[in-house]
Amino acid sequence: MNTKLIGIAAGLSALCYAHYSAAQGLSLKEYQLGAPMTECTVDTLSKRDDGKKLYCTMGPTTLANTPVQGVTLSIYEGRLVGALFTMGRGNSTAYGQIRDALTEKLGQPSISKPHINDFTWRQGDQLIALDGWKGIVLLMDAGAESRARKEKAQANKSDL
Repeated sequence: MNTKLIGIAAGLSALCYAHYSAAQGLSLKEYQLGAPMTECTVDTLSKRDDGKKLYCTMGPTTLANTPVQGVTLSIYEGRLVGALFTMGRGNSTAYGQIRDALTEKLGQPSISKPHINDFTWRQGDQLIALDGWKGIVLLMDAGAESRARKEKAQANKSDL
């Protein structure tokens, strides 16, 4: 299970690799995208890229009164860029509760695939994805990687 979380966190980091604006972001529980965050209060999985990236495994919690096994946070340059809530597979009632609560909070999903229990809410580059098949809820900035590439290309160009 820990190996899977590390793999998912690494995948999440590939998508969440950029500076974050101070604008208000989407949130789940106390985790708000773009919020300042410089350290983890519980176990740290790893630090990478000269301390720019930090992954944290948080303890159990709940979403819409549904148990969550754990939360993996992705922090880049002192800002929260992603949170992965892991619940496990096979509890369609629980996913229905979470889906209904997210719909109440954010409106109808931008992408809805009820036949596979897969729903996504988007606000610009930010998204919350509920994947009942994998047993996860993902809060992330989907545009972070492309912004990071542009910033790096600009920095490289200015160093010519």
